[in-house]
Amino acid sequence: MNNTPQVSVVLATYNRKELLKECLESLFNQTYPKDRYEIIVVNDGSTDGTEEVLKEYAKKAPCIFKWFSQENKGVAAAMNLGIKNAEGEIVCFTADDCIADEKWIENLVKGFTDEKVGGVGGEIVAYNPKTLVEKYGVSFDQRNVSKVSLITGNCAYKKKVFEEVGLFDTKLKGLEDIDFGIRVKMKGYELNFTPDAIVFHRHYNTLRSLIKRKYKEGIQFACLSKKYTKHFNPQYYTSIFLLRALRTLILLPLRMSKSKSAFLRDIFSIIVLVSTFLGFLRGMLVEEYPGNKITEKIDFLGDESLIAMIKRKITF
Repeated sequence: MNNTPQVSVVLATYNRKELLKECLESLFNQTYPKDRYEIIVVNDGSTDGTEEVLKEYAKKAPCIFKWFSQENKGVAAAMNLGIKNAEGEIVCFTADDCIADEKWIENLVKGFTDEKVGGVGGEIVAYNPKTLVEKYGVSFDQRNVSKVSLITGNCAYKKKVFEEVGLFDTKLKGLEDIDFGIRVKMKGYELNFTPDAIVFHRHYNTLRSLIKRKYKEGIQFACLSKKYTKHFNPQYYTSIFLLRALRTLILLPLRMSKSKSAFLRDIFSIIVLVSTFLGFLRGMLVEEYPGNKITEKIDFLGDESLIAMIKRKITF
C-alpha cells in the first residue's frame, strides 16, 4: 500500500447542523495531504438547515468535498451511500457529534501495518465533559472491542473489504458497526487498534439520555442474537449480564472506600447494565430480524474475545 494512500472520510449526519460545523472544521484541518483525501457527507433527511451548511462548507473545503441527501433511512443506509461514492483505498468513518484530532487520518492510516489488517480503530475520548454522566457514564474503549469489531465513530476499513464483505446491514437499526466487524473477521481479516488516532466525542450528558440510549442498544443486541443464531443467544447474553452485575455489586464497597471515580463509574455501570438488559428482554419478545440469518458457528471469535466485547459494549 502507498505510504500516502487515497482516503475517503465518510460522515452521516441528521439534524445536527451546529455540531456538524465543528466536525467539518476538524476534518478540514487534518495534517494528511489535502490532495490525498476527500470528505463525503450524507445528509440523512435533516430538516434543520443542514443542507445550507453543506453548501457553505463545500465552497471553503481544502480538499475534495462531496455531499449527498437522502430520505431519513438511518445511519447504515447513509454510510452505505457514502461508501458507494468513495474513491479512496481506505474509507474512514466518524460521526457528526465528533471532533477529529488534526493527525486523525494520518494515524489511522498508519494502523494498516500489513495486508492481513482489514480495519483500524482509534481512541474515542469524551469532549469537554462537564456532568457526572459525561465523565463516568460511558466509555468507548476500542482496545478490547477491536478484537471483534470497530466503532464507526472512529475507524477505517480498506475499500476492498466492502467489495468482499458487502455494506452495512440496513436491517439493523443499531450495532451495524459491530455486525460489520464480525463479518470482516469471518472473511479472515484482522482488526487493529491505534491509540494515536483520536476523536473527541460528545458523550450523553443526562442520565435520561444515557438510559434511553442503552435501552435501545439492548433491543439491538436482541436483533443481533436473532441474526447470528449459533453464537449470540439469549442464554449467553443473560449470563454475561448477571456475571457482570454480580461482580460490580461485590466490588462496590471496596471502590467506595478507595476511589470516588471508580465508585461512580461502577454506579453508572449498574444503571447501564439494567437499562441494556431491559432493552434486550424487550427485544427478545417483540423484535424480529427481517434479513438473512447466519447459522454457522463463528469459531474465530473465541469466548474470551466475545466476552470482552460484550462486557465493554453493555457496561459502558
